[in-house]
Amino acid sequence: MPRVSIGLPIYNGENFLADAVESLLAQTFTDFELVLVDNASTDGTAALCEGFVARDARVRYHRNPKNIGGAPNFNLAFQLADRAPYFKWAAHDDRHLPDFLAECVKVLDADPDVVVCHAESEFIDETGRVVKSYDPELNEVGSPRASTRFRNLVLSEHWAFDVFGLMRRSVLAETPLHGSYVGSDRVMLAELGLRGRFHRVPRVLFQSRDYGGRSIRAQDIRARGGWFNPKLEGKIILPHCRYFFEFARTPLRVPLSVSERVACWRAVWEWRRENGWLMKEDLQQAIAKLRGRAALG
Repeated sequence: MPRVSIGLPIYNGENFLADAVESLLAQTFTDFELVLVDNASTDGTAALCEGFVARDARVRYHRNPKNIGGAPNFNLAFQLADRAPYFKWAAHDDRHLPDFLAECVKVLDADPDVVVCHAESEFIDETGRVVKSYDPELNEVGSPRASTRFRNLVLSEHWAFDVFGLMRRSVLAETPLHGSYVGSDRVMLAELGLRGRFHRVPRVLFQSRDYGGRSIRAQDIRARGGWFNPKLEGKIILPHCRYFFEFARTPLRVPLSVSERVACWRAVWEWRRENGWLMKEDLQQAIAKLRGRAALG
């Protein structure tokens, strides 16, 4: 039984997949399994995956017969990479420096109150060149108070990099994982913040690839429903309204005192005050689309 399970969901990832997998196989901590979960790719992803399986016994490969959507594929990767007490997701276009796993395992082994461990991060471009460092904005996710961590995760405009941190599998399994709606990763992190502390290794060990083809760059947030769930392709969605609803009900899923639950809802209401204009835009765009469809008959 390995100490760490890594689930790497992929869809048409031949452009950067080899670089991402090589960075994982080169980790100084070697006691892990890597499960590549191919969401019915139509490019050369399958051949690359099969090559890694033939080369390294730690690698397994699963291919979906059809595209099930980004969020369900992430969740399937969690289900299939199930042999270890520690789990992490990896993306096909990111890169990990050699000590990432070793440093994160050390933290989780030493402190049972930490549920997610990540490292300092930087952005790289298509060629792998470092283009800028990243200010995580999450200065209070290590707080001993659950509502403080929740508030930080809800109100900060962070990139949700901690989704790719090393997690306690047992704690992650208590959450709904990735929902089939835009931005569900932020909601999942908010719930993990209620369940335990986050820790960030004070070294740059994670590189996020930022390029034009990245899903968050390629589409407006209200057009990204199809990535999370193919059934949402072309549908009218209200992402910011959904954020408000999901953030508001998250504290109900975690055992909290009344005072802590109220503190969490205060943070959600503050999010509502700051982002009400985006919720209004959701509704205005939805009404405009409905009118446009009605005009077309």
